[in-house]
Amino acid sequence: MSERPLVSILIPTRNRWDYFRIALDSALQQTYPCIEIVVSDNSTDQNVADQVQRHVAAYPQVQYHRTDGSLEAMENFQRCIELSSGEYISF
Repeated sequence: MSERPLVSILIPTRNRWDYFRIALDSALQQTYPCIEIVVSDNSTDQNVADQVQRHVAAYPQVQYHRTDGSLEAMENFQRCIELSSGEYISF
């Protein structure tokens, strides 16, 4: 039996905990077993960082990465790609 490929679900975010929470909850509800969820937080506040910690502790497939808030939107998307290790990616 062949091994399933890893799929990276990429979530770039900046200062929008409500929208981020919806995206993260959706990613965590996926039934495909071989996923990683890569979060690149480019926020200038602590909301996402404070709230995401319980998810990181509870779900080993969640990888949380924080920047200093200085990235442009496309740079944050690119950072997600660079941090991922899946054969396939999805934003």
